[in-house]
Amino acid sequence: MKKKSLILSFILIIGFIFLLGGNVFASSTIQAGKADTNGSNLNIRASSSVSSGILGKISDNSYFSIISSNGSWYYVEYKENKFGYVHKDYVEIVSTNAKKVDTQGANLNARTGPSTSYLVFDKIADNDYVVVLSTANGWSRVLFEGNKIGYVSSSYLSGASQKYPQISLNVQSYKQFDSRWANETIGSSGQTFKQIGCLTTGMAMVESYRRGATITPLYMETLLSYTSSGSMYWPSRYSFYSSSGYLSQIYSLLKSGKPVLVGLKKASGSQHWVVVYGYKGSDTLSLSNFLIRDPGSSYRSTLQEVMNTYPTFYKLAYYNY
Repeated sequence: MKKKSLILSFILIIGFIFLLGGNVFASSTIQAGKADTNGSNLNIRASSSVSSGILGKISDNSYFSIISSNGSWYYVEYKENKFGYVHKDYVEIVSTNAKKVDTQGANLNARTGPSTSYLVFDKIADNDYVVVLSTANGWSRVLFEGNKIGYVSSSYLSGASQKYPQISLNVQSYKQFDSRWANETIGSSGQTFKQIGCLTTGMAMVESYRRGATITPLYMETLLSYTSSGSMYWPSRYSFYSSSGYLSQIYSLLKSGKPVLVGLKKASGSQHWVVVYGYKGSDTLSLSNFLIRDPGSSYRSTLQEVMNTYPTFYKLAYYNY
């Protein structure tokens, strides 16, 4: 008999503990935005909807980094490692001139003014991206790490060099064989997480990210519905993609700030699901550069590695708001 009542009580308590959501490393597509609210504060929301929670506020005329566009919303970094959505109606794009730091492994000094006599107040890592706001006399005024503005030597900045820059979303990792739920059953199927729980475990990762909350696979199972054999009924907020151009679709979704569930098959027909949460960066899309959270493996970290075992693409699933 499943012993869920005590566990669920604990999960409901820890469910109020929020994780850091939506961490995306800056790329060559980053832009500089400025709040344009006629004196009011700009709301930063947890998702691209006016009904979603407010994570914080940006003062009028304040700068922030725009990571990607999603319909009527921008996905932004409004402070260092703080991410959320803002409505496009209240945003002015002030620069699209993204540059990559090129210091051969060293950190780049960010100064309070345009010369070496000014104070160094921060450092920018090699290969990070900044947005140039203005340039004069060998110095660039740049936006970096969300809302920081400083001056750097222009000689250490280079143009964007990759067609598909690095992306990484801060998606929680769960395993279906975790002892906390490995032997718990899925629905009324009589089969356990360890046996058939890859999709439910993947859903827990994606929904934790989407909601900005802790949702374990065991708790996720109580939120979903299943057939008698344990197949999951998809929530209505999910959309699907099953065409041959799935690598481009995955990258596009990652760029919009969404992790992607990928369904794969063996020749025998057995299925497996993983979550794609990032891309290493390259000039051409490749399986080996897509980063995954694999519920069924402790060592597979790329889409190529899991497709060596499950070589047939089945479909993508992703939330549509």
